[in-house]
Amino acid sequence: NTGSGVIINHQGNTYSVLTNEHVVRLKGNYTIQTPDGRRYNLNQSIVKSFPGVDLAVLQFNSTENYLTSNLGNSQELSEGTTIYVAGWVDPDAGSSERGYKFLPGNISQIVRNPKEGYAWVYTNQTRQGMSGGPVLDVQGRLVAINGRLQTNPETGATDYFGIPINTYKTLASAAITVPPQTIAQPAKPPQSRTSQLPQPTSPRLFTENPKELIDPNQNLRNGIARMRKASLINREGITGDTLFALGLTHFQQQKYQEAIGDFQAGLRLKPNDPDALFNLGNAYYVLGKFPDAIAQYNKAVSFNRQFWPPVHKIGLILYEQGDTQGAIKQWLAVIAINKQAAEPALALAVALYTKGDRQQGLAMGEAALRIDKSYSNLDVLKQKLWGKRLLTDTKKFLEKR
Repeated sequence: NTGSGVIINHQGNTYSVLTNEHVVRLKGNYTIQTPDGRRYNLNQSIVKSFPGVDLAVLQFNSTENYLTSNLGNSQELSEGTTIYVAGWVDPDAGSSERGYKFLPGNISQIVRNPKEGYAWVYTNQTRQGMSGGPVLDVQGRLVAINGRLQTNPETGATDYFGIPINTYKTLASAAITVPPQTIAQPAKPPQSRTSQLPQPTSPRLFTENPKELIDPNQNLRNGIARMRKASLINREGITGDTLFALGLTHFQQQKYQEAIGDFQAGLRLKPNDPDALFNLGNAYYVLGKFPDAIAQYNKAVSFNRQFWPPVHKIGLILYEQGDTQGAIKQWLAVIAINKQAAEPALALAVALYTKGDRQQGLAMGEAALRIDKSYSNLDVLKQKLWGKRLLTDTKKFLEKR
């Protein structure tokens, strides 16, 4: 198993880490990786779990000085509140190793009778590997633990779930202690990357003056200047990843020009980030600046040849411009990279069907929807930035299935 987590307590040389129980449910040898890259063996016999709630506390021993999370009050937050989820995404077609993600979003629902403690539903689009990672409020306080996503098979909509931190506080009323003889000791770095735990304070969005909080919904742009004095990841000033997170927040707020500025500023600090280049391309795309979008998509691919989403997006642009053959070429290139990529496979099917190759188009479309039924929902495709021409043709295609 792999997952994420957050340091919540430090007593002497013993650190306590909060994560999901399902991350360490399987028996075996686990490794904790701290923010400085050091790795520590985990003795599974000292894992503390909580009946009926998908939470667990792990511990490791170290003489290093790691920061601990500042626990917030989850009861103070309500639907619509801005939150951030951090964690380490598992390898996929776009990357051969785990990568750190810091995602903005909002609480969309608070469940009255949650299963396994998952009382929060939010819009942060988490991915596999981020289970157990911290959910932060705009002050950088730990307010929940991320842990689950669920897709509705009928509508195709995906919900993302977290366990409010007050649930943990209630369960952990007694102090957590560990016998000295069972404390985990430093491990020799393995050949492959294992469970990595991000530094919980790394993505905090607050200044040294607690009265000068940065609220992403109120004047983010002016907040950037103040953030240069903040204690962030490298404690030397604002980082590229922080600017990328601000860009994503502006993008979600449909403030695309501000998002472009954030991504550009972040890329000056971290110029070879494929995800940021891709997101910058998306901002240009929704503004109709297609040449600029294509330029950024191509840059993203130049740094990672297996990163297929930019190739797919270029196909979307070409199709809207009437270059069906060029779009087909792009989507065929994606399929060559990842045969299980349902979205470009469906786009390719629609293009072939519309072009006149109906039998092959229908067959490919059915295969794509067997991989992911959610793409039969036009609203899902709109969220994926499909253009009007392709959506119109897709609607006709789906009606003929």
